[in-house]
Amino acid sequence: MTATMDLMGNLVLGSSRQFSGFNIQVDESVVLSIWKRAGDFFPKLREQSLTDFIKSRKVRIGLRPYMPDGKPVIGPVPGLSNLYLATGHEGEGLTLVILHYLYFLLENQKN
Repeated sequence: MTATMDLMGNLVLGSSRQFSGFNIQVDESVVLSIWKRAGDFFPKLREQSLTDFIKSRKVRIGLRPYMPDGKPVIGPVPGLSNLYLATGHEGEGLTLVILHYLYFLLENQKN
C-alpha cells in the first residue's frame, strides 16, 4: 500500500501487482481493495464511499516488466552502439536498476 500527494495536492493511493501479461484494463476489485486498505491507514477515508469518487477519480495503470529469474536486463544492445537496455526491474524501480548497472560497470572495469 502506498499513499502520497501529487504536485496538485491530490491523494494518490496504490499499488498492486498482477501477473497478467500486457493487460491494462482497470480491475475494479483491485481499486476497491486499495481503497479499503487505505482506510486502515487513514480512517477518515472510511467515512467516504468509493462510489463518491468514481466520477473524479483517475486510475493509472502501468506495466512492470519482470524477468523469469527476477533480475533486470541491463547492458549494451548488441549491434547498436551507444544504446543500453534497462528493463525487467518489476516493482523495484530505479533502485534495483541503478544497483545492477553499477555492478555491470564495475565488472566491466575489471576486464
